Amino acid sequence: MNIVNKLTLKYMKKNKSRTLVTIIGVIISVAMIAASSTIGASLMDMLKRSIIVQTGNWQSVWEEVPGSGVEKITGSPEIKKSLVSHTAGIGELPGSKNSQRPYIYILEYNSFDLSAITLKEGRFPKNENELVITTQMLETSGVTYLIGDKVKFTMGGRNIVENNVKIPLDNTYSFTKGEEFTKTGEKEYTITGIVDAKNKENSSRAAYVAFSGISENNIKSEESYTVYAGFNKLNKKIYNKSEKLKEESKAGKLAYNSELLLYAGITDDKEFNTTLTIAIGIVGSIILLGSVSLIYNAFAISLSERSRTLGMLASVGATKRQKRNSVFFEGFVIGCISIPIGLVSGYLGIGITFWLISPIMQNLFNVTVPLKLIISTYGFVGAVLFSILLLFISAWFPAKRASKITPIDAIRQTLDISIKKKNIKTSKLTRIIFGFEAELGLKNLKRNKHRYYATLFSMIISIVLFLTASAFSVFLKESFVMANAPINYDVSASVSGEDSEKIHRYTDELTNLNHINNAVVTESVNGTAVLNESMVSNDIKSRLEPEDGKYSLDVQIISMDDTSLSQYAKEAGIDEAKLKSNGMKGILINTFNLKEKHEYTTVTQLKIKPGDTIPLTYYYDEDKKLEGQIGIAAITDKVPLMLYGNQEYIGNLTILVSKQGLQSYVNQMEQSGMKLYPNINVYYITDKASELEKEIEAVKKNYPDLYSYTFNVITQRQKQERLSLIFSVFLYGFVILIATVCTANIINTISTGINMRKREFAMLKSYGITPAGFQKMIRYESIFYGLKALLYGLPVSFIVIYLVYKALSRNFDFIFFLPWVNILIAIISVFLIIGFTMIYAVRKTSKDNIIDVLKNENL
Repeated sequence: MNIVNKLTLKYMKKNKSRTLVTIIGVIISVAMIAASSTIGASLMDMLKRSIIVQTGNWQSVWEEVPGSGVEKITGSPEIKKSLVSHTAGIGELPGSKNSQRPYIYILEYNSFDLSAITLKEGRFPKNENELVITTQMLETSGVTYLIGDKVKFTMGGRNIVENNVKIPLDNTYSFTKGEEFTKTGEKEYTITGIVDAKNKENSSRAAYVAFSGISENNIKSEESYTVYAGFNKLNKKIYNKSEKLKEESKAGKLAYNSELLLYAGITDDKEFNTTLTIAIGIVGSIILLGSVSLIYNAFAISLSERSRTLGMLASVGATKRQKRNSVFFEGFVIGCISIPIGLVSGYLGIGITFWLISPIMQNLFNVTVPLKLIISTYGFVGAVLFSILLLFISAWFPAKRASKITPIDAIRQTLDISIKKKNIKTSKLTRIIFGFEAELGLKNLKRNKHRYYATLFSMIISIVLFLTASAFSVFLKESFVMANAPINYDVSASVSGEDSEKIHRYTDELTNLNHINNAVVTESVNGTAVLNESMVSNDIKSRLEPEDGKYSLDVQIISMDDTSLSQYAKEAGIDEAKLKSNGMKGILINTFNLKEKHEYTTVTQLKIKPGDTIPLTYYYDEDKKLEGQIGIAAITDKVPLMLYGNQEYIGNLTILVSKQGLQSYVNQMEQSGMKLYPNINVYYITDKASELEKEIEAVKKNYPDLYSYTFNVITQRQKQERLSLIFSVFLYGFVILIATVCTANIINTISTGINMRKREFAMLKSYGITPAGFQKMIRYESIFYGLKALLYGLPVSFIVIYLVYKALSRNFDFIFFLPWVNILIAIISVFLIIGFTMIYAVRKTSKDNIIDVLKNENL
């Protein structure tokens, strides 16, 4: 160890408090880096495991794979695990008491490892003669099968006859009145287990799902299979590998578990990848800047203290390199101590936090997977390298400045203290308005320019960091809301048929059940609008192709019950009376969020105004059509309860009308020779979705000749709400973390600066400044610091906030806004933190003896 390094160590030991403050600052920064990377990794891990529970642990699925091509996929060295699925067929479910679900649909699996099917009792099937049934079937079908039972099913196919043509119905179709079941044979199975398969069951379909096995080496070359696969390595090459395997296996279709891949950091959407990279870069930059500003100030202030020592070293022959390396060596020593402690502190702190909140989150948000502490190798190495980088950057400028210190400059302190008249000049108004003490405080700030700039820079960076982190979190929240547009109802029931009187009687019963908080009844008919180019927006023109200069759009006309329509019109600020004038007039929902892959854009459909009409066309009997029109009474962007906030196709127009308006239009169409059968739906808000669903099923049994099904979205809705809450917890946690670092940064910088000004304060007191005058000077210094920091910090913050917005708006097209609440918090906090810190630090120095302080050269 050379002499300069020995002197550096000696200085660090002598000034223990300064060294300790620097070490603590670095520990806080490193802990923040470690915690941030771990929070991100842990959140993604939890979301990934949650998706696996819901969909299965596979990345790619090939459908319509010939038996001869299955081995091409399952035997590929790229594939870690695979699941081969085959449709055994559909059969009648003997003893089913659910009139809308009289069938059983049997799938054969060679393995259940990659599936989201959970075994509740017994064991999984091993061959084609064994079967597991679902808890959902046992709960709602009325059958009572036990493990070990042998059950024989009549297998066959569903079909319906239209115009003397037999049309087959697959398992995606709901039960249809008048459909037939054609027997093809019988099959006996032994029940080996009971499983939970929520993701495979759909209450609107006519068949329950059950699972059989596939014997080893029993893949038949003439049959068609579906193959799910998990890859050995998760990276973007999955897409090319999957396409290659599709060609080699001659599969008909290829799909991906996009949500699982997304949470694993893999997507083929280049635009989304860019946005994600920018977002990660923003977070990393915020953390780096916060850490650098915290540590840089420690080194800069340390250099101010050591300037005389470095000057003396220069007088005895120390080179620029040795002086520069002295600062780097100080950083090295501090890093060796701080980085390990910071990493351990960060991981330990987050680990304890996760351990405490995981059970609460599981109970509160009803998530099945716990929150785990994930420390990835890349994350750990990245945290270490990131910490070394921030120490190097923080020490670079002070080290460069140290190399320039000459003996004369060090003695005179010309690098720190400027006494040029123009540099310390203040406005005459300062003394007139605020008094002598304020002018003195302002001159003192300007005199030691490097300490002043370091403190000011620290506060500006803290303001920018806090507001950027706040805006980033608010914008991410806005993006999350766009991506997960809320479902506004809990349960829906639909009904259709030819007996309108019976349908309305059934609907009346559905609106008078016990477990209802609110219910909206809708009737809807569909048509087509062929519009001139002048009527459609640029959003449509850029996405749809015209035919003969005109755009063909699908139109859904929806009526709402009178009470719901009145409430909706009031909330949307629309005069309901306009909807009930002569003819059918409606409210056009002209603006909504459009989802295109990972892009979410607010779009407008038509260039029309209230009072205009939209032409309607109805096609029937292949070559016949009827013309009509609908008047537009109002235009809005408010989405009613029964519609999703996001749409995936821009060519669907939605128009809301009154119940009477729709009925008159249906009558008009009927008089013109076309019978319209409106689709009727009831949308519920309820606290007890399961009980309400049972009530609906009980009513449904009294109307066996009507086609009706129930859709319970409470689970999906709760999932969105839970995800939103979890997302908010992590975002606000990030903001609080940054706010804590910013606060620590300001407190550390100001308190250290005050401590270094002990001689200055002692000198002022020796010249006779009164305690009241001294306190007044400190108060005005606080105000000047706060105003100057806000003067620079707010404009810079606004620019950075806008850049953050532009980065995220590449995929999420929401309107730019400023987080005014956070801005107000920042303004108030700056003055409070500066004021309290300076008052506290000054009070600590007030007890010092003036003579002792003036004699101390280290101050």
